[in-house]
Amino acid sequence: MLSLITTIHWLGNILSLIIIWVAIAIIYNSHALWPLGLIGLTFVWMFGGSWLIKNLKSRYAKRLHKLVMSIAPAGFSAKVQISDEAGRRYVGIDPKAGTAVLIDEYNGIRKAMPLSEITEWATDITSGKHFQHVILRFRNYDYPSITIPVRTHDMERITSQLITALG
Repeated sequence: MLSLITTIHWLGNILSLIIIWVAIAIIYNSHALWPLGLIGLTFVWMFGGSWLIKNLKSRYAKRLHKLVMSIAPAGFSAKVQISDEAGRRYVGIDPKAGTAVLIDEYNGIRKAMPLSEITEWATDITSGKHFQHVILRFRNYDYPSITIPVRTHDMERITSQLITALG
């Protein structure tokens, strides 16, 4: 949902730039002032849409954080956090306590587990993409793996943290 809103917003921004260009041409050629209203509406679209997307991301992050805190054991302090707020997927790993918190809302998974339940992890790196994927596999036959999209520029940090926490 959030990615659809973001895509629509950016397509609208491109259209807004075209509208601004046409409005400036009309003002220059005919000295009419009515295109100023169009320019104002395009700025409302651009900045209002950015504000909306920022607030939606914040709301999703708060909701996921509340859910993590309700599941996590006392004293849980995640050193590795991989999350997709819009997709409601989260893996938090506390290597000191030997605990991981796993949330996948679409599959109805919400649980804390020992680190020994994580059998392996991998990264799916595709060049030229804005998002990569982190895949964690578990010893649970009902829910054997989770795949979480991660922004490409965060992938190095997350990979380093996983190597440190899980080896």
